[in-house]
Amino acid sequence: FMEIFPFAAGGALFVALVVLFLWYLRKRRQGESLIIPEKATEPAHIIALRELDELREQKLWQKSEFKIYYSRLTGIIRQYLDRRYEIRAMEMTSYDIMQAWKISGEDYEGLAPSLDRLLNLADLVKFARERPLASDNEENMDRAYDFVHKTKLVKPLFGEDNKDTDEAISETEMINPAENE
Repeated sequence: FMEIFPFAAGGALFVALVVLFLWYLRKRRQGESLIIPEKATEPAHIIALRELDELREQKLWQKSEFKIYYSRLTGIIRQYLDRRYEIRAMEMTSYDIMQAWKISGEDYEGLAPSLDRLLNLADLVKFARERPLASDNEENMDRAYDFVHKTKLVKPLFGEDNKDTDEAISETEMINPAENE
């Protein structure tokens, strides 16, 4: 067997290469792409807002299903952070998420306290069986919407250039420098 093995392995490899080459020629002749094209994905904020809308429509907290409500709410925010900022939030604790968010330097709107309150209350509901008030549930849904709206990535329209807005700002500063201080 040891005498035949190298020849059998070489023959199997040769047959596999011939089959692969024939498959390549057939795909090329048919005009198909050999590389599977990446599916166009929606922006992270669109997905998050749609999921938040669905969660709001389910009215889980009104049915006293607080744990499910907060699990879904924080899951949506965690997935948004993963898609938008590549913060692996699904594998992190709430504390780690807040640290990663602060380190990212994206907290330009002062959203950290709001996000921290949402995550901390969710932890209490999920792990300590806290029963939040109705106002807390609505506020946290609003915090989630606010967080997504304030952090969404907005691309300029085709043909727009950021130079125009930068020039307009600098002209305004030149006209009324006292107002800008």
